[in-house]
Amino acid sequence: MEDCKLSLISHPAHIRQSSFDVLRCVAAFLVVAIHYGPYWINPISRIAVPLFFMITGYYFVTFSAISKFRKHFRKILIMTISASLFYGFLSFSSAIYFGTFDNWFDSKFNLKTIAVYTLFDLDLFQIHLWYFYALAYDLLIIYFLTRKKKTHYLYYAIPLLLLAFFLLRYLRYPNCYYRNWLFEGLPCISIGMLIREYEEKIKSLFTDTQLIVFTLFSLMLCSFEFLSHKFIWGGEIVSEIYIFSIPMSVCLICLAVKNPSIGENTIAVKIGSVYSPSIYILHIFVGQYLLVSNLDDYPLFKTGIIFLESLLLSIFYIYLKKLIKSIYETNSNH
Repeated sequence: MEDCKLSLISHPAHIRQSSFDVLRCVAAFLVVAIHYGPYWINPISRIAVPLFFMITGYYFVTFSAISKFRKHFRKILIMTISASLFYGFLSFSSAIYFGTFDNWFDSKFNLKTIAVYTLFDLDLFQIHLWYFYALAYDLLIIYFLTRKKKTHYLYYAIPLLLLAFFLLRYLRYPNCYYRNWLFEGLPCISIGMLIREYEEKIKSLFTDTQLIVFTLFSLMLCSFEFLSHKFIWGGEIVSEIYIFSIPMSVCLICLAVKNPSIGENTIAVKIGSVYSPSIYILHIFVGQYLLVSNLDDYPLFKTGIIFLESLLLSIFYIYLKKLIKSIYETNSNH
């Protein structure tokens, strides 16, 4: 029996584009910069997560059959649960080592905490894993709306969801109220889908020069917002994104659409296509446990070191996983 089709848009799915893998590589580095980089890189580093979400939305159409969607979703789910268990083991070990197990257990495993963390797609053990939970939530929602042919509702909701995001941010609500699957993940993925649907118009409407100018203008406005919070309004608002992070991300995605072969056959493509999810997951572990010195006086250098160490650890992890899989398949055949 043939798989049901996810009739999202009419034109056929593209082959993999190197330009998007380069963006993934850049976004992976910027995620590390968010947590370990110098303060001045904040205006650009905050595009990392929106970029990841938008690229996912752009490629959603390639899930042309239910079986492909299920395979992709299962992969994300396994990655998310594995990462959570890994950081859970580290958190548990730390609680045992420092003799705080009772407090640790009571704070993690109570109904209120579990309910809040489930609603706001947080991880019990490591906060940065919220992205993967949000991705899983949003893919299920988009999958359901696509099957019902109601994806146009997502496009209508984009400005409302982003408005809610920035309103909650400026009212200084806790990050989890707006940095979640609903107010950040869903509109950004929907923007990626919208770009995919109208990519031919985008190619004819904008030149590379215009997109570069818009990108730089957005960066300038993000920098102004960052500096105004820091030096004029008495303290920076810690946020996942700034107001013009979204236009900046959109311009970069459109540049990738117009120039699909950028970075072809480079190491950046390999990193973006294969290792960027693992770098995202592992960089906190590397920063906490594998640095030979804290390097706090050299934050940009520290960011680069953590990125490279996370990359090497990702390469080792994926090689080990493939080796175990091949051994298992060999034993199964015998």
